[in-house]
Amino acid sequence: MNEQTGGSETRESRSLDEPLMAFDLAAEVATLRAEPAYRDNGRTSKTLARSGPLRLVLTAVRAGTEMGAERPDGPVAVEVLEGRVAADAGTDGAGDGRQLGPGSVAWFAGERAWHLHMDDDAALLLSVVGDDDGLGRPAR
Repeated sequence: MNEQTGGSETRESRSLDEPLMAFDLAAEVATLRAEPAYRDNGRTSKTLARSGPLRLVLTAVRAGTEMGAERPDGPVAVEVLEGRVAADAGTDGAGDGRQLGPGSVAWFAGERAWHLHMDDDAALLLSVVGDDDGLGRPAR
């Protein structure tokens, strides 16, 4: 398929769908935190790989930041690499919240709202299935 990223001022264009891809997540997170988008907005992400409807997205997020989706296109798995994160599935206070730390994984079923609150600066690895970016926006 040979899908490529578009590249930007801070990142070169690269392939997203090689037969074997490996990543040094600690180095990737450090690079994300050095980018202007993280400094200016407190959050930045990088799609590491994509094949069909599955995307692997690394996100660096500053403490106090909220993220999630009201109408995601498909399921999302969120692995916490660093930091503490409060997660809930948006069921109107039904007590489904979870506290997550490094090594924890949260699974959010498709087509249901999900929300995260970063209690600390955090690094997340998202596995996103569907035609959107996991945050309810069309994939680019």
